[in-house]
Amino acid sequence: TSAAGKQAVTSAAGKQTVTSAAGKQAVTSAAGKQTVTSAAGKQTVTSAAGKQAVTSAAGEQAVTSAAGKQTVTSAAGEQAVTSAAGKQTVTSAAGKQTVTSAAGKQTVTSAAGKQTVTSAAGEQAVTSAAGKQTVTSAAGEQAVTSAAGKQTVTSAAGKQTVTSAAGKQTVTSAAGKQTVTSAAGKQTVTSAGKQTVTSAAGKQTVTSAAGKQTVTSAGNQTVTSAGKQAVTSAAGKQTVTSAGKQTVTSAAGKQTVTSAGKQTVTSAAGKQTVTSAAGKQAVTSAEGKQTVTSAEGKQAVTSAAGKQTVTSAGKQTVTSAGKQTVTSAAGKQTVTSAGKQTVTSAAGKQTVTSAAGKQTVTSAAGKQTVTSAGNQTVTSAGKQAVTSAAGKQTVTSAGKQTVTSAAGKQTVTSAAGKQTVTSAGKQTVTSAAGKQTVTSAAGKQAVTSAAGKQTVTSAAGKQTVTSAAGKQTVTSAAGKQTVTSAGNQTVTSAGKQAVTSAAGKQTVTSAGKQTVTSAAGKQTVTSAAGKQTVTSAGKQTVTSAAGKQTVTSAAGKQTVTSAAGKQAVTSAEGKQTVTSAEGKQAVTSAAGKQTVTSAGKQTVTSAGKQTVTSAAGKQTVTSAGKQTVTSAAGKQAVTSAVGKQTVTSAAGKQTVTSADKQTVTSAGKQTVTSAGKQTVTSAGKQTVTSAAGKQTVTSAAGKQTVTSAAGKQTVTSAAGKQTVTSAGKQTVTSAGKQTVTSAAGKQTVTSAAGKQTVTSAAGKQTVTSAGKQTVTSAGKQTVTSAAGKQTVTSAAGKQTVTSAGKQTVTSAGKQTVTSAAG
Repeated sequence: TSAAGKQAVTSAAGKQTVTSAAGKQAVTSAAGKQTVTSAAGKQTVTSAAGKQAVTSAAGEQAVTSAAGKQTVTSAAGEQAVTSAAGKQTVTSAAGKQTVTSAAGKQTVTSAAGKQTVTSAAGEQAVTSAAGKQTVTSAAGEQAVTSAAGKQTVTSAAGKQTVTSAAGKQTVTSAAGKQTVTSAAGKQTVTSAGKQTVTSAAGKQTVTSAAGKQTVTSAGNQTVTSAGKQAVTSAAGKQTVTSAGKQTVTSAAGKQTVTSAGKQTVTSAAGKQTVTSAAGKQAVTSAEGKQTVTSAEGKQAVTSAAGKQTVTSAGKQTVTSAGKQTVTSAAGKQTVTSAGKQTVTSAAGKQTVTSAAGKQTVTSAAGKQTVTSAGNQTVTSAGKQAVTSAAGKQTVTSAGKQTVTSAAGKQTVTSAAGKQTVTSAGKQTVTSAAGKQTVTSAAGKQAVTSAAGKQTVTSAAGKQTVTSAAGKQTVTSAAGKQTVTSAGNQTVTSAGKQAVTSAAGKQTVTSAGKQTVTSAAGKQTVTSAAGKQTVTSAGKQTVTSAAGKQTVTSAAGKQTVTSAAGKQAVTSAEGKQTVTSAEGKQAVTSAAGKQTVTSAGKQTVTSAGKQTVTSAAGKQTVTSAGKQTVTSAAGKQAVTSAVGKQTVTSAAGKQTVTSADKQTVTSAGKQTVTSAGKQTVTSAGKQTVTSAAGKQTVTSAAGKQTVTSAAGKQTVTSAAGKQTVTSAGKQTVTSAGKQTVTSAAGKQTVTSAAGKQTVTSAAGKQTVTSAGKQTVTSAGKQTVTSAAGKQTVTSAAGKQTVTSAGKQTVTSAGKQTVTSAAG
């Protein structure tokens, strides 16, 4: 019923009721499933099942999940989603996750040109494997996988599955609840006993298995509700279906709003305009180009070619299928996608970069950092070990992965050279082709990769990474971090950051603020402040106005010079030399053999076999096909001998021994024993048992139990503690602490007692990591953050650089991004 611009939609069964009065909306689901009340731009969504509750007061949102799956509470400080003047912040008190959006800053994950931003109770992980994305929420509720622009969303609980192949979508709910199939602009949504929507050439048909609803549109729509709801649109443009959940589909396939305790608005043709009486929100579309602006300046989404989707569920998500560009009114954010996407937050809060389907997601609050270059699995028969030592976690994979948390700071390294995530500031650099070099303006960091061989030297002598014959070693002078990879790439940051690709394809230079990345060498990035200028014409040259850095690439030979004279990297025919003027470090790479010498601090020698020795006696890494990491002051020791691992924590907190059979003992915290079958027991918290690729995770408190059989996941959460385990694929375990490990040795994210800390001050994030931060990727990705200004991700020689303070540039061969703030 529409009266004076006031609308009321009621379903006979009382399932749904939508009342709009003076821009105040109220949606109530009789089944008690959902209740959305909007008053003066303040929204409240409550799920009768206690599953979700979203309350928005003065732009402050609170999402609470009764099942303890997700909880975003502003008051308890568990999670706070606050939107004020276009700045959102989601903080998880438990140190689970923090997503902060300042002036349109969001965390987005892009896979094959499709972006997804997920914010949970800090229990979500986004993983990308060779262009295949996987988003897993600690609650095991959601999993999104994108393969070469094909998306698949699977919820650990087996509730939902969305698969997109070549623009054809398929959403299947394990429980038989929902199934959406889209083929050539024809949509089909099938809900076991609930909903079925079929769209063919803008003609829709919605049928409810229970005989509850039937909507048939053939130019003109007819909605029949068996005691539920019936909405008919004469032009066949709109269809609203309610089955205890909301689903709005526009015949032309233009818009689709689905609410299942969460809200999602999708515009296909980008020809919609939504205005809220309170003037809080305005969605205007002009010729397939959409722009969503929130009166408070909260959100701004712009869709070019109508390929974007913005989903709000107390969280923001921007999805791009192809070539997207998102600009925030404040000019803080810019997302440009050319088959590859990159999203950067002006305040440097969050940065997600996807290059050739390789993704890296970093959470502004530093609570979570997920880097994917494979499939995730927490427990692997005789392959992985997770150890917790007084809030310090270490995950070691037989020659594949190693995750070490020093003082709750995280470092993830993937031996397969697929991924590495390190949080110790604000930066993350990932190299896919293993042809990157990162140099920091302060001359603090220098990473050079030649023919998949990399060398990273930190001017301060804090960190040194050397890659010889595809074997990497990262050592932190402070003795805080050490990463060794039997792969190709390594990035270490003891300063700002600079990434250069040996092939001369990419060069990233940071003058503390800006970063430019060139994939095909055909990009030019200029910063308004005149601080940075990147010009590429097959040959790249990056100059920083501050005179801090200069990178010149000629015929795949690159030279990076830091104005401060701190660092100089010269690459000639796959042979690189990095010299740090004040850095007391020199790295020389000849014929894939590298040598790093640090004046009184570090010494790394690699000749197919690596040896890293820290003068301070803090760290020692020796690799000869077998790895040995010993941290004198670092309480950690990792020894790898042909797939046999031994990790010992000086403090006696952690001990991991792997001899085809793993044993992890954590002082009163965790115990993992693997004898072909793994069992992880956490003192009063979690227990994971893996037998024949079938995993079972039980939380001592009886809170959660996850059982995986034949790659089928089952997640049980009770008391807000979640654990998700996937047989050989993904495993996310949250017990007030998070740990994500990928069995394939691809990814591992471990959060211990919120030890990771990301602090945002005046829109500047700071992630503190024992030693500074070091991320090493064996031939694929490298993430390094020092003065934390930037993040660079490279996949297949295509780099993406994100500048913590001002800009983000992503190139898939043809993009150019300029930051208004300079």
